[in-house]
Amino acid sequence: MEALKLPQVEEKTSLRLINSCGCGKPAQYLVYEQQKEHCHSCMMEAINCDVPVLVRML
Repeated sequence: MEALKLPQVEEKTSLRLINSCGCGKPAQYLVYEQQKEHCHSCMMEAINCDVPVLVRML
């Protein structure tokens, strides 16, 4: 019985993922417990409330 030959898979090393905010700008922060991606201005709007909000930099 002959061994199965699998197709060669090329690695794509130049692929870059750019996280974007809901407004379309590049995201710089993860906001809320769900870690939603936000730009600086949207992050500032999100934290302007009475409830503490978790923010992490990307």
